[in-house]
Amino acid sequence: MSSSTPVSTVNEIKERTQHVFRLSEFQHIAWVGVFGSFSRGKQNPESDVDLLVGLKEGTSSNDFWYIPASLQEKLQESLRREVDLLYLHHGQVLSFIKAQALVAAQTIYDADMAWVSAQQSQSKTILVDAYVRFTEALRLEKQSSDAYI
Repeated sequence: MSSSTPVSTVNEIKERTQHVFRLSEFQHIAWVGVFGSFSRGKQNPESDVDLLVGLKEGTSSNDFWYIPASLQEKLQESLRREVDLLYLHHGQVLSFIKAQALVAAQTIYDADMAWVSAQQSQSKTILVDAYVRFTEALRLEKQSSDAYI
């Protein structure tokens, strides 16, 4: 299923990874999306592949323990590129980076589309709230600066 040439598009990533995500050792994966340079169409010959891996509800720490190294190795072999993986557990509090990645990601594997819909909705709420707070902080800072002039 792998090729000797590195992937150059999101479609190639999707095609070359389906067999990996369907392996029984990765049964706890609900969804995978590409983010970063590939999702923006800004990849170059040295670009790595950034993937956000969503884990199904009920995935325990023991279930998760063996996934990362094995998954990364198999993906790098299939894609012929370095692969960076971010993992997201169901119900996890999202960091700004994970929220941004979820909103921007292009789906390449979807065992459970309801999972990603719920997570993306939460991510959008987080990002909008952060924008509102940041805008208010800038307004207050400007108001404070203007008071000293």
